[in-house]
Amino acid sequence: MELAVQHHIQVIGQDFDQGIFPNILDGGVLIPGARPVVPVPGKERVHHGQQSRQTNPSCASTPSGTSAASGYPGTSGNTAPVARATTCMEEEIDVLKRSYPGTRSYPQAHGVWLQIPCAVLPNLGYSAKIIVAINTSLHHVSAWGFWVAGVAGIRWIGDRHTNYADGSICAFDGRDGTWHLRESLVKLADIYSMWAFRHLHLEVCGHWPGPQSSGRRLERMREFKPNENCGCDAPRGTYAECCMAADIAAESTPGRMDYAKTHSNIMYALECQTRRPPSAVVELASDANGSHVFPEFTPDLVDWVTGDWLRSQVRLVAQGKTIS
Repeated sequence: MELAVQHHIQVIGQDFDQGIFPNILDGGVLIPGARPVVPVPGKERVHHGQQSRQTNPSCASTPSGTSAASGYPGTSGNTAPVARATTCMEEEIDVLKRSYPGTRSYPQAHGVWLQIPCAVLPNLGYSAKIIVAINTSLHHVSAWGFWVAGVAGIRWIGDRHTNYADGSICAFDGRDGTWHLRESLVKLADIYSMWAFRHLHLEVCGHWPGPQSSGRRLERMREFKPNENCGCDAPRGTYAECCMAADIAAESTPGRMDYAKTHSNIMYALECQTRRPPSAVVELASDANGSHVFPEFTPDLVDWVTGDWLRSQVRLVAQGKTIS
């Protein structure tokens, strides 16, 4: 990796740590924000904090009757909003393809698959590919990130800030209103580009830059570095300065692990599993020419989002049995 690229990574990472979000050019190229920069060809989109981005006014809508954490916007009982949502999705995909050249879309009966190429940085030497599954019937979005390096093939981007079991991207907390299904797809792609950069920074500089969120003690203990921002609901500085000692003490309580297993704690079981993307998603990411047949969505969220292992564990919990 060129020294100039390493410096670029360090500068943007330092900005993240200070709460300064980067500017994003077409193609998902990040450049430092809130400072004079050498112009890079491309239309610039500004992200200062979690500032709202402009969307298509005819498509923008505030979800109702829903938990923000779930990402499931409310729906009405008539068919007009469904047709309107489909039209708006098509318009948003057209805008996305202009902002992220090379994006491919694969419509389904219940949604759409997207392949979004993200350059991440100028002159990086490789790029990211984001596979996005938008299930409009369930009002749910899942995405997976991969590094793409020519003849070297693809490499899944994880484990940090991915969801348990299926390794899908966890780039923001749905409760904070960062993005919802009826907002701009370009904004969503920008969020994924920043997530990919932060993984790059983790690999090059050794820590996750900027704010992060995790309400799970075991996850923080296993993955967070002492010098990273704490991910609790009320962070006070770094993880070492905030929750690290309390997390270690709580997880070291005698019998805690046995209690979790005995009481069929699904989250404990998930935390103990290796995260990995479904094989079908890996095959889609490996498809360079768009010839792969994308799987159809099913009406069941568990069946289309998760793998066989998680489905089996969910069924065991539903039957009141202990997780293996």
